[in-house]
Amino acid sequence: PGVRLVIDAGDASEHASLGDSVAVNGCCLTVVAIDQQQLSFDAGPETLQRTNLGQLTPGSQVNLECSLKIGDQLSRDSVEGIDAEIAKLDQALAKFENRPELVGARAQLEALKSPELEAARAAFLPLSRAIILAASRDNASQAGMIKVLCPMAFASKGGRWIQREGKIRNPFEGSRMLACGAPEPWATPAPPAATP
Repeated sequence: PGVRLVIDAGDASEHASLGDSVAVNGCCLTVVAIDQQQLSFDAGPETLQRTNLGQLTPGSQVNLECSLKIGDQLSRDSVEGIDAEIAKLDQALAKFENRPELVGARAQLEALKSPELEAARAAFLPLSRAIILAASRDNASQAGMIKVLCPMAFASKGGRWIQREGKIRNPFEGSRMLACGAPEPWATPAPPAATP
């Protein structure tokens, strides 16, 4: 059986919402309850077996990282506030620099800082591909997340992204086709990189 993890998240709890994906010691878990500064997560048997979460005891220190929301920002047709999300993504990617699929990903962050929405969306595509590749090779990072394909993005060349489970929020098309996209199985291989 799984367990319910209750973590004192301190100030990080201020930005958490039910259903958010939060990395706990590198494993993405979904927030199932919030009580002031305490966040609760359900961890299943496979997660407990494949991660160090099964060895936690009351009072154990954990590393928490809130989910990345660049895609959410782009789906709102805005680059306003994206710099803060880029900084969070940079910190997260720094921890995985040794992963071959993420080599060079941090260098792509500069292009996301474009004041032009379409340029930022185009810059997000190769970065999204690298993150999908890394997540596809790590089952623990898939918890609470879905891989989505919008075949009509970028003039029907298609675009994939990862987002929290729930309502589709297309970062490549925004309000033009906000809900365009369908979840794909994690095992689906990505086609060669398309250029917007």
